Amino acid sequence: MGWLIIGLFIAALVWGAMVWYANTEVANVKKGLVSLAVIGLLIVAVLLITNVVRGNIGFLPMLILLVPLAKKLRAQGGSQRFSSKFRQNSASRSAMSRAEALEVLGLKEGASQQEIKAAYRKLIASAHPDAGGSDSMAAKLNEAKQVLLGK
Repeated sequence: MGWLIIGLFIAALVWGAMVWYANTEVANVKKGLVSLAVIGLLIVAVLLITNVVRGNIGFLPMLILLVPLAKKLRAQGGSQRFSSKFRQNSASRSAMSRAEALEVLGLKEGASQQEIKAAYRKLIASAHPDAGGSDSMAAKLNEAKQVLLGK
């Protein structure tokens, strides 16, 4: 009976976490995951200290094996940060030309601001990710609008 209660409690926690994740912004999700990791590390530290005080040291060789794994994970995290910075810098260097922007929005040279905005609104309505479009197409439309309007 006790395992049933524990299982229901864990299921409720997982369900609550899924609802929270679905309704929360990305920045808050990151903060929540960091907080969860810190709490988990504190719990593990308390358990380790408790075992050492009781004289249970059978887990120490296992901790020694985890050190290379932790170093590898840390190294991978650093390379991911570097690669994302590289992608941001390379993306900013490949600016869209005015001719490309006009082509993306389906306009001709000499289009007015109202025509640019109207073409953008028409295309973004179907290309936006929230409407089933793709992130890349929405990004191209946004960049084209910025290039043409000078914003």
